[in-house]
Amino acid sequence: MDINGRLRKLYKDIESSLDREEVDTIKLLLSDIQLPKCEKDRLTRAAAIFVRLEERGLIKPDDLKLLHIILTQINRTQLIATFITPCERDIVEILGRLKENRLAEGASSSVHREEEFANMLFNLVKEIREDELISLKNLCGNVYELIPQGDLEKKKQAFEVFQYLRQISKISSYKTELLVRLLDQIHRNDLVEKFVKIYGS
Repeated sequence: MDINGRLRKLYKDIESSLDREEVDTIKLLLSDIQLPKCEKDRLTRAAAIFVRLEERGLIKPDDLKLLHIILTQINRTQLIATFITPCERDIVEILGRLKENRLAEGASSSVHREEEFANMLFNLVKEIREDELISLKNLCGNVYELIPQGDLEKKKQAFEVFQYLRQISKISSYKTELLVRLLDQIHRNDLVEKFVKIYGS
């Protein structure tokens, strides 16, 4: 059951425990600002009144204070323990699950994007020639000082260079500016068009 469904069940549960006189008392307790008189005259059921108060922002899933006040003022506080407290507990659990699901979806999406980025790099470096690799290593070492010379000497492929830049967070699936600049400076803007821009689109 979602939050909306749980609130509707709460309203019906409370309504089933109230008589007509108590519903009329609730209308009298509510100010015309909270619920205009024309709506009070039209609404005859407690659940419909609560739905309207929710629509006006006076009842919220994480704030059922107004329901507490209403039931207290009509001397039906036992309904708070019977219906509202369990509902509040259920809503906390539902919100917790929603948050966990969003975090899981975000993590899954992030992992998928990083995998796509790695695949894009893998295909891109296949088209970098040996002389271009030398220029790339010079840019990363002598020009921008991104990779220590000792580490650069061990890197025999362009993919290894880019992987190092990923490890030190200079390039990533969300940060491709440096990658574009390096490719442009080794005169391979065609690879930017063929791989990087298509990946980012």
